[in-house]
Parts: sequence; C-alpha cells; structure tokens
Amino acid sequence: MLGVGALVLAVAAVLLLRVVTADHGRLVTDTEGSDRPSSTEGPHLPGRDRFHVAYAGSLCIEHTSVATITSIEPRDAHGGLEVSAFSVFQRPADHAVGDEPGDRLGDMPDYFGGPTVGSVCKKGPLEEIALEFYKPGRRDAWASDFTVHYVADGHARTTNIQMGVAMCEKKGCNPFKV
Repeated sequence: MLGVGALVLAVAAVLLLRVVTADHGRLVTDTEGSDRPSSTEGPHLPGRDRFHVAYAGSLCIEHTSVATITSIEPRDAHGGLEVSAFSVFQRPADHAVGDEPGDRLGDMPDYFGGPTVGSVCKKGPLEEIALEFYKPGRRDAWASDFTVHYVADGHARTTNIQMGVAMCEKKGCNPFKV
C-alpha cells in the first residue's frame, strides 16, 4: 500500500510540474536576446518637458492568440527618460513610418493602435510597436533597452526591446559610444 501511495504522489508531482512549467503565451520582439550593444544618436530636444516618438520594431505572440502589453519601462535610464505612451499597430508593408522630434504618439495616425498583440509568430504579417519618450529636465536623457510587461493566457510576463534612445541637449550627442 505504501508503494502505491508513493507512485500516486510521484505521478501527481510530474503532472503538477508540467502545469507549472507549461509554455504560456510568449511575446517575441525583434531584438529579444540580442547581445549587441544599442547605439544611436538622439534627436536635438533642448529644454524640459520634451517628447519623442520612435518606431521600435516588430513583435508577435507564440503559444497563444493574444497578449496585452500593460507597461513598458526603460532599464538603466539616465536623465529621467520615461516611456510616456506606446502603440501596437499594423500597416501596409509598403507604407513607411516616420517621426519628427517633439511629436506626440496620439498625433501620429501612422502609429494608431492599442496595447494588444494578436499577430501569431510565423503565421502572417507581424504587428509593430511605437514608443513615446519623455525627457523631464534640461539634460541629456537616454536608455539602451526597455522591459515590456504583458499578460498572456492570464499570466504576467516580461520581454525586452533592445533599442538605444537618446534625447539630447546638444546636437550630435551619443551617450552609447564607447
């Protein structure tokens, strides 16, 4: 009887481990896992309370049909750089997207979208993401990558967008140059 009880416990442990380690929906970005350093020259935006919108690449979801991005934050931000808005959108492949220093995401129709990613990886056109950055002070502000917080299949997860962004007080600043 003791042997049967041990066998039942072992089977239950294996089943529980499978449920706990199941691969839930995973958001995949263009730069996830990249080991090359970010490098960019930022726009010339002197002064405080400045905004900048940038295209941040493609993304898709694996192992499920939808993911909802809840927030995006800079990792190792300098000068108070913040992500003040973001938008997941789709556009025709032949339609270029652009940005001008000082633009706000809500004023750029090319980037209208929302927080939901529904493009399934390897099954069709990918969705894209744009980020709006905010520089609060009169100093250079930058970050080299961003943590994306999202929910898929009821589970909170994170992924990474490696993209250097700098908002500069002087023309030609590049805080990422080594």
